[in-house]
Amino acid sequence: MDFRLTDEQKALRDMVRDFAAKEIAPHAQAFDEQGAIPKALLDKMAGLGLMGICVPSEYGGAGMDYFAYIIALEEVCKASASVGLAMTVNNTLYGEPLMRFGTHEQKLRWLAPAAKGERLNRAPINKETLRVKLPRPVEKVLSNGLTVLIAPIFNTVFPQISRLVAADDQQGLRQMYHGASQVMAVLILPVVAVVLLFAREIMTLWTGNAEIALHTAPIVAILVAGTGLNGMLNLPYVLQLAHGRTRITLSINLAFLLAMVPTIFLMVKWFGAIGAAVFWLGLNAFHVFVGVPLIHRQILKGDAPEWFLRDFGFPLLVASGIALVARIILHGPMTPIYAVVSIGITWLVAALLTAFSAPFIRRWLLSMQWVTPPWR
Repeated sequence: MDFRLTDEQKALRDMVRDFAAKEIAPHAQAFDEQGAIPKALLDKMAGLGLMGICVPSEYGGAGMDYFAYIIALEEVCKASASVGLAMTVNNTLYGEPLMRFGTHEQKLRWLAPAAKGERLNRAPINKETLRVKLPRPVEKVLSNGLTVLIAPIFNTVFPQISRLVAADDQQGLRQMYHGASQVMAVLILPVVAVVLLFAREIMTLWTGNAEIALHTAPIVAILVAGTGLNGMLNLPYVLQLAHGRTRITLSINLAFLLAMVPTIFLMVKWFGAIGAAVFWLGLNAFHVFVGVPLIHRQILKGDAPEWFLRDFGFPLLVASGIALVARIILHGPMTPIYAVVSIGITWLVAALLTAFSAPFIRRWLLSMQWVTPPWR
C-alpha cells in the first residue's frame, strides 16, 4: 500500500498547518488556562470545512475521506490538543453516528448544522461542557422501577398459587389469581398512565434539556407502556408455571424470536429507536390480547372476560382517564417544582381511584384489615 500523500492531501496538510500556526498555536496556552475555545476560532475552522471533513457536501461538509480527516486532525493537534478535541467531537462523536445511522431528514436537521459549525457554535466546548454528566437512560430506570413493583408480587403469589393447584382448590385459586392481578394493576397501571401522558415533562426534569426531552419522550412512553403490559402478564404466566403448562408462552416467544431480528432491523432502519420501542410494545400487546385468552382456554376456563374487564381493563380505564384529565388541565409550560408537584398529585389521585375501581382492593381497603393480603 502506498502511503505517500497525493498532491491534494499535501495541499490540505499545508493549508491546515498554516492555519494552525497562525490562529491556534499562539493562543493554545490561553485556551487551556481559560478552559474555553473562542467561538470565532470555531467559526473559522468550520469555514475551512474542518468541522465536517468526512460529511458529504449535500449536508454541508467537505466530502473528504478519513485519511484527509487524520491529516487535518494531526496538524490541529500539533498546535493544540484541546482544539483538536473540539474538532474530534464534532466530526467523530457527533457526526459519525448521524452519517452512519441517521435518516435523510435527521441528517438535514442535525448533521448539516454540525458540519457547518452552527450547532457547535451554540455550545462551544469548554471546561463546563466537558464535565457534563450524562444521565442514566431514563427508560431503563423507569422499567427497572416497574420491575421493583412487579417482582415482589410474582415471588409472593407463585408459591401460593402452586399450593392451591396442588390441592385442586379451584375457588381459592380463582380468588388469589384475580386478587393478585388487581394488585398488580393498581401498582403499575397508574405509573404507566402518568409516564405515558407526561413523558416530555419527566424527561425535561430528568435531563434538564427540553430539546432532548422532545425527541426522547415518545420512546420512553412506548417502552414504559410495553413494560406495563409485561407486568400484567406475570400473573397469567404464574398460572401456567403452577400447572406446568408453559407451551403457549413458549410458542409465542419462539415465533417472535424468529421474527425479531429482521423486524427490529427494519423498524430501526425505517423509524429509528422508536421502531424498536414499538416492537417491544407490540410483543407484549400480542401476549396480552392473544396469549391470555389462549391460557384461559386451558386453565381457569371462562375467566378471561373477568381478567380483561375487572383485573386489567377497568383499572386501566380509570388510571388513563385521570392522567388524561390532568394532561388536559396541565397543558401549559411548567416550572420544575410545579411539574414535580403536578405529576406527583396526578399519580396519587390515579393510584387511589384505580385502587377503588378494583373489587378485591376496594373490599380490602374498606375492611380495614390491611395486614391480610387483598387476595385472601
